[in-house]
Amino acid sequence: MQSEIALTNAGVLVDVAAIGYDEYTPEQRDQVIAAFPLGDFKKGIPSAANLIGLEEA
Repeated sequence: MQSEIALTNAGVLVDVAAIGYDEYTPEQRDQVIAAFPLGDFKKGIPSAANLIGLEEA
């Protein structure tokens, strides 16, 4: 289970804070986005942040 948690954590850090973004090639990022489209991710993140008590940026 630890590898799944690490992978999820890495994905969240890249998606939300761009931490580790440069560790992946453009091709790798394109492959991930093709397999797992973000949809309205940018629109949904502020709503999710409000649900857990974080303010919108």
